[in-house]
Amino acid sequence: MSIIIVACHHKAGSSYAKKCFSEVASILGRDYHFFGFGELPGTYTQLHLANQILCFSHARYDHLEAIVSRLRGGQCKLVHFIRDPRTLIVSATKYHINSDEHWLSIPKTVYGGKSYQQYIKDLPCYSDQMIFEMSHGSLGALQQMGGIHTRNLATITIKLEEISWDRSGLVHQQLSEHLTDESAMQRSIKSVFLKYSLFSLQAPPKHARTMLSPAVREHLKGNALQLYRELYGSLHSTLGYED
Repeated sequence: MSIIIVACHHKAGSSYAKKCFSEVASILGRDYHFFGFGELPGTYTQLHLANQILCFSHARYDHLEAIVSRLRGGQCKLVHFIRDPRTLIVSATKYHINSDEHWLSIPKTVYGGKSYQQYIKDLPCYSDQMIFEMSHGSLGALQQMGGIHTRNLATITIKLEEISWDRSGLVHQQLSEHLTDESAMQRSIKSVFLKYSLFSLQAPPKHARTMLSPAVREHLKGNALQLYRELYGSLHSTLGYED
């Protein structure tokens, strides 16, 4: 039995994965451990115990490499959730302007005594807000997303856009089959993934209030688009998204 590691990123499926895999763990009869920002397993010595699911909301490729290197081939199934970087930036900008997450309201010297949210709100235009977001709040998430992908650490990569909006259930089935060979468990797991997909909900949750259409990429233009290219190049293409 393989350890299941779920690698997520801020504004790229972490809330969805947290809900789903806590239930998937029960179906598979595994221990479930969720690690938020800056949280890591206290020790890697217990990782030989395969009966667990480790879910990281802010996954780092160096941490995952350290875990995977301690496991022999075939002992780890690493599920990586990704999102179109351009859409993530636009979504994160709007989210950080309006969210009530505590860290957003903490004054920081680096922002001249303002909080992250105060600083981004005070910028004169939406383009400047996106520029600030992509070079600060989303910078780490996108660097880590690209690092995990280019290092081929994942045994399956899941696009948030597909698992959130593909009503065919194809990607939900693929992920279920990846996690277990038992058909009865596959059906139960697939039902969990479908239940929390956005198209199954009467209304998208607060954290997913924006950016449901690929057309949102059009918001990233001018100076913001230029900076995106300088910082990230063609990361979206590397991750399998069209220009």
